[in-house]
Amino acid sequence: MQVKMLANISGTRDGVEWPALGGTIDLPTDEADALVAAGLGRIIDAPKVERATPRAKTETATRKG
Repeated sequence: MQVKMLANISGTRDGVEWPALGGTIDLPTDEADALVAAGLGRIIDAPKVERATPRAKTETATRKG
């Protein structure tokens, strides 16, 4: 997920400096959610999830006689 930084974080993540305030970073969903919950980032590009919707039941008429 693409996350826009709302705060500066010191240090590194996987050996790379965190982006500056306003910068973006691609994070796994659980890390992105934690960053947002802490108020340090905002999700700007969430993966689209396809959801199945049940079809409406169609009625059929039959003739008697």
